[in-house]
Amino acid sequence: METKKIRFIDTSYHDLFSINDGEEIEIALYDGSVVRRVCRYIDEYHLWVGNDVFHICQFAEIMEKAQQSYNPVTK
Repeated sequence: METKKIRFIDTSYHDLFSINDGEEIEIALYDGSVVRRVCRYIDEYHLWVGNDVFHICQFAEIMEKAQQSYNPVTK
């Protein structure tokens, strides 16, 4: 079975990075803390981040508005 890739973009739809289904991202919060969230593939344009479902552009917009950065967790 093929591993699904989750694509992360900015609000202009430019690719930032991709991770495999089930991998984690780190989100740097406004207070300086960092949280990790497992991401799950739904389809090419939708994903689970933790317990929440997003369209890939919706996620980018929320992160931009909150001035939060996010990156793949490297192992």
